[in-house]
Amino acid sequence: MHKLSSKYFCKCKKIRMVIDIFLVKKYRENMRSTARGSAVSGGIMRVSFFKRTIFVLFVVLSVITAFALAGCEDKDGCNHVWNDGEITTAATCTQDGVKTFTCTLCGETHTEVVGSSGHVASETFVNTDPEGHYHVCLVCGEKTDDVQAHAFEDGEVIKQPSATEEGLQKIVCSVCGCESTKVLSPETHTHVFDREVADAKYLVSEATCIAKAVYYKSCACGEKGTETFESGEVAGHVFDQEVADQKYLVSEATCTAKAVYYKSCACGEKGTETFESGEVAAHVFDREIADPQYLVSEATCTAKAVYYKSCVCGETGTETFESGEVAEHTLVTDHDADGHWQECTVCLQKFNESAHEWDGGVVTTKPTLTSEGEKTYTCACGETKVEKLPAQASFAADFTLEEGQPGPWNYGSVNYVWGAQEDFTFTQATSKNDGGDGWAAEGVEIKGGWINANNMMAVAYTVDSDVTVKVNLTFTGGTADTRLSLRTGVKNTDGVIYGNPAYFDGGKQSNVLNYEATLELKAGDTVYFILGNENGTNPDAYPNGGLDIVLTQVIG
Repeated sequence: MHKLSSKYFCKCKKIRMVIDIFLVKKYRENMRSTARGSAVSGGIMRVSFFKRTIFVLFVVLSVITAFALAGCEDKDGCNHVWNDGEITTAATCTQDGVKTFTCTLCGETHTEVVGSSGHVASETFVNTDPEGHYHVCLVCGEKTDDVQAHAFEDGEVIKQPSATEEGLQKIVCSVCGCESTKVLSPETHTHVFDREVADAKYLVSEATCIAKAVYYKSCACGEKGTETFESGEVAGHVFDQEVADQKYLVSEATCTAKAVYYKSCACGEKGTETFESGEVAAHVFDREIADPQYLVSEATCTAKAVYYKSCVCGETGTETFESGEVAEHTLVTDHDADGHWQECTVCLQKFNESAHEWDGGVVTTKPTLTSEGEKTYTCACGETKVEKLPAQASFAADFTLEEGQPGPWNYGSVNYVWGAQEDFTFTQATSKNDGGDGWAAEGVEIKGGWINANNMMAVAYTVDSDVTVKVNLTFTGGTADTRLSLRTGVKNTDGVIYGNPAYFDGGKQSNVLNYEATLELKAGDTVYFILGNENGTNPDAYPNGGLDIVLTQVIG
């Protein structure tokens, strides 16, 4: 009721005033006319009934108007009903936020301030500052109070002071636990170097195989004196001396290694560990070893193999020697246009000369209707020869399974229209046969050099220039009952046929077709060779077999 009233009765307060004035006016007019009517008729009851009806109508319309005004789009007069509001700007520790409320009736908004939360100080101090410690806000990380100086207390002595050197002591803040150090001043006293402490810091010389370790005497404060004392036992031999003397020799120098000696102790005792000394000796190239690593030149049909002499270490010299026997001829196959042979690469003598034996050849450039092709023959020796192929287009040789049949040849089914002016619709085959080696469409199967024309089908060829073409079509296959008809039709680039297709009557007489014709075609013309089964009611009349259509250009 609210939506209906708002739509039809009220858009603002002014409309409500107009409705009220209109209703009052009508009420007064009806009262006057009713009074006149009652005086004439004397119908007091009917006057009272009409008054009550007008009054009820007036009240109902006023109520409807009031409800309509509740949905009025005049926001200034809207009795706003605010929603729960949403935070549009979040408060931080130091900045107030904003909460926005929206009227659910008219969409008017108003905002309220959301107070800042204030810092939440950490319970413990932060002690990363060497000058003191402080608290931080757990929300934003800001300092919440001033830096307070550390309250350091003495801790462990890291280094005791001596008479001449400072000491070092750890200090720790009793509030935050921050650690630091402080310097201890040197102590002043009279040294008495009467202590014999065998410590590394007083060591003069370590024990050897002939003497004990020697140390400086020290003071009670730790200071080192100048007087010494021996301590401990003599040490074992230390074989760390590298003395290149004959008495320590292990092996003489060679061309691959230096001389080797035993290490010795300072006392002269010989150890077991060795060291090298001096330089390697000179090579002696007196060995004749016929090994590939020393090969200068391999044996040929005219000379033995030649090698370098070598040293006992394996190093190669410069002096050479011959070894073995002369080799067989080194033959390679060579050829020219007339034949092939084997020839020695050393003495150049020829052997086994013979003529080429050509293979069956490969078509390397397919001929077209207007240009020659090429067929390349290859001999086992690698020689090739090229023969020209006459310019022609062949259904069998040019057959393609490429999608869309992009070449000049196209294959598909035909919907033939009979009458005084015959015509046909050609539909290109788009599906492959079950074997994947040909095209299939509406009872028709077409492969390279083979067809099955159980339904009317066509092989089409489109020329790209004005040309006179000789047609040679042959079909062989099926059974003695096969009757295959042939119609030849030509259409221009707009698909308009040139007269009725030519009918070849010979197709109805046998399962063998031999058709020849000469056609004059213009650029863009397409010639259609339409084949159909004329004995379709006979299940033994298989309309399939070998088909080739050869087109050659007639020149002159």
